[in-house]
Amino acid sequence: MRYNEEHREFIRKVSPGRYNADIADLFNAEFGTSITEGQIKSFKSNHNIKSNVPKRRITTPEGLFTKEQEDFIKENVEGTPNKKLAAMVNESFNLSVTPRQVKTWKKNHGLSSGLKGTEGIAPKNKGTKGIYNVGGNRTSFKKGQRPSNYKPVGTERVD
Repeated sequence: MRYNEEHREFIRKVSPGRYNADIADLFNAEFGTSITEGQIKSFKSNHNIKSNVPKRRITTPEGLFTKEQEDFIKENVEGTPNKKLAAMVNESFNLSVTPRQVKTWKKNHGLSSGLKGTEGIAPKNKGTKGIYNVGGNRTSFKKGQRPSNYKPVGTERVD
């Protein structure tokens, strides 16, 4: 598109303090065109026009839950399994959140229900020494036991 002087002046006038997407919307509303954000960016760059706004646009955080829903989960997370918590959230806020989504959200936000699964069952090899000691120490030496081929230090070997 060819920009005439009226177009150039309009962009120069509305640019300060606005992002390219906003400028494109205003331009399209004013002149009835379909200019894109990228075209405005190129025009501003070619004509040395600055908006003086931060590079990253500050937006509202987008996520799975609203602030109110997050507060609800934080209040009820302690001692509640993910399946039950998902059902509570769905019932309270008319959502369709899965237990897996709740689990992932809790993990990403550093929350824990405090539930660790089954407790009170001792592992099969509890109290044994050694790495990968599946069968325990049935054939290991006991403390103070000497092997059958033991020789004191300094014994000479005769070949």
